[in-house]
Amino acid sequence: MRRVSGLALAAALALTGAASATAQLAQRPVNTSAPRISGHVIQGKQLTASHGRWTHSPSRFTYRWQRCSKTGACSMIAHQTTGRYKLGKADVGHRIRVIVTAHTSLRSKPAHSKLTAMVVKPSSGVTSTSSPPGSGSSGCDSSGPSLPDSSTSATAYQIDPEHTGNSPDSFSASASRIWSDDLGASVSYPLIVDGKVYVIAADNSSPDPNLFALDASTGCIDWGPVPLGGGYPWADLTYDSGQVFIVNSDGTLEAFDAGTGALNWTDQLPGQYMFSSPPTAAAGTVYIAGAGSGGTVYAVTESDGALKWTAPVENGDNSAPAVTSTGVYASYACGQTYEFDPSTGSLKWWRSTECEGGGGKTPVVANGRVYVRDFSFPAVLDANSGSILSSFRGSGPAPAVTSSMIFNVESGVLSGASVAPGSSTSWTFRGDGTLSSAPIVAGDSVIVAGTSGEVYDLDSSTGSVLWSANAGAPVSAPDEQNVSQPLTGLAASGGLLVVPAGDTLVAYR
Repeated sequence: MRRVSGLALAAALALTGAASATAQLAQRPVNTSAPRISGHVIQGKQLTASHGRWTHSPSRFTYRWQRCSKTGACSMIAHQTTGRYKLGKADVGHRIRVIVTAHTSLRSKPAHSKLTAMVVKPSSGVTSTSSPPGSGSSGCDSSGPSLPDSSTSATAYQIDPEHTGNSPDSFSASASRIWSDDLGASVSYPLIVDGKVYVIAADNSSPDPNLFALDASTGCIDWGPVPLGGGYPWADLTYDSGQVFIVNSDGTLEAFDAGTGALNWTDQLPGQYMFSSPPTAAAGTVYIAGAGSGGTVYAVTESDGALKWTAPVENGDNSAPAVTSTGVYASYACGQTYEFDPSTGSLKWWRSTECEGGGGKTPVVANGRVYVRDFSFPAVLDANSGSILSSFRGSGPAPAVTSSMIFNVESGVLSGASVAPGSSTSWTFRGDGTLSSAPIVAGDSVIVAGTSGEVYDLDSSTGSVLWSANAGAPVSAPDEQNVSQPLTGLAASGGLLVVPAGDTLVAYR
């Protein structure tokens, strides 16, 4: 019989214990996809937590909920240990997150979700006809004046699928502020359709974009906020035929019922990994561009999210496709500009310049012309052939174009000129020296806003001021180069003007 020394036995036992500890450690669950919170962040509504993804097939999960300030300082909510949490009065004005722990025979390290948007009161739009900007109120008066019927809507960035910034509905020179909403993060360009206003709010303090639907007459929240996800605080939106379509920075395209906020379908756009171009919907199809490995323009069927066609482009970022009945137009860095057939995606023409690179600027299509904005290769192109018709000062935000006039902001100066190629400037307007927004047209007037918060309504033929008001916070220039917040812009429809001013959405009528 072989004898084992005490020293050898101790060493063997130590090795056995180490192996056992290693085996146990190998079974400890590890989080591979963070928990997420779903539900509307409105007092009285219930939030639901998904536990995320974990290794080693955990047998159970435990939950803890936290209430966080706008700056991200969090405290535990007592006695809330299930995967559901009903929002209470104490949550209003705060953000919520959930912490999940997974269990096998061992307990995991906790994993936490991202913060929700700020919790709001039910129907918490802020009505205001006399209070100063930013004062707000504690509730929402849902009996505000109804808007007049309008056959037109603001359904895309710069109002329409062609991005002309042109609404035929007039705006009153005696308008006043009728409501404002603090949405807790930087607000996107709004859509105005069938008595509702749709916007997205997100910034670096609230990295998950959230979609809201507001009553256009009162600012009351009809539905939302709906979390949209994505790797960056950016998402943008468009509307067509009863649905709101959003795309986030990861290329997730979603369709929501415009009346209820119900998710109709979701689709992951293939082949690219970075999305920064707003979508455009028209005639049953949503058009989007993506970037990462070269660039791609996508056409997706509105009814079910099916991919109709894709087309390659030079880098595909920061440019919302402009859509007409006969063409889909996109323009990228160095003025690389394309027209595709809306039904098939076949290339109709391509203006290829001597360089290419990342970035792009949304084109404007009007009067058979394509207005291409670029620091080095701006131009007015023939929409049917791509041939150059004239030069164009195109380093600023998108111009607003009517059948007879073009309104353009360059270096903080708004100008009005005839659309005839080569026409000289008819008038200029500097305001208070802070003009920043892309201009829009409402009937016979042109509207522009600045980083001082000042909003101006001008006579489109003379540039004289008809009306002005201060939105109470800076109106940021549209940032078409980054994804640190949604794209900003003004919108008007049915006599209503909606202005995103920082975290606040302000309506005038």
